[in-house]
Amino acid sequence: MTDNAKNRSYEWYSCDMSNANISVQLDNNYTTYTLPWAFNYFGRNITKISASTNGFIELLEQGESCYESSLGYGCSFMIHSDGEYKGIMDVIFAPDDNLAADTTIDDYMAICNISNKIVIEWYGSTFEDYNSSEYPVNFQVVMYQNGIIQWNFKNMSWNNYSFDMFSGLYAKEENLEVTAGKAIRTQSSYYYTQNLSSAVRMGMVTENNVTNNKYGIYLNSSSLNILSDMNFYKIFDE
Repeated sequence: MTDNAKNRSYEWYSCDMSNANISVQLDNNYTTYTLPWAFNYFGRNITKISASTNGFIELLEQGESCYESSLGYGCSFMIHSDGEYKGIMDVIFAPDDNLAADTTIDDYMAICNISNKIVIEWYGSTFEDYNSSEYPVNFQVVMYQNGIIQWNFKNMSWNNYSFDMFSGLYAKEENLEVTAGKAIRTQSSYYYTQNLSSAVRMGMVTENNVTNNKYGIYLNSSSLNILSDMNFYKIFDE
């Protein structure tokens, strides 16, 4: 599979509550931030973002408001694992779909306008490690003015995490999901350049018989893929 986020040399930008354009604390909290320039997201002009301390960034066009979860928690409680965002919103998500921010240990989410990029930084923990200074998560999403999106992993420490531990993005009109890594624990950076011509679309193939193929299902240089509920048969020619 091609066109997932690609690894690059590790980068980290200075962005915390001391130099942020806007910052928020408290668990299940969010803020709406107007971008200094329109961000091209698969041909859509994004003018605002709605970012939560849970690790979820909704991308909003002019006139759009953040989507309120049908679970009754409002904009602040959107998470990756429930899949509610699919077909509804454009979104960038951080690792673990329910990060926690506890003010007693100065957890935060900060948004910084730095030259040609917007940096969204989280300092907190996974929900399972809530209120634990022993297992900090320090992570950034970077939105460049030219449309590139980057994920920076600085300090990824946890004892436990809930649901999933994926980072990536989703484009609603294209039904496209890109993965930037699962359960990454080392200092590293990944980036994604928008390219629909070679994008891997989300999809499902079920209840099909595949015949007369040399390889059948063949994965080359692929990882973190799941094949489930499948029966495999080996046919020998005499």
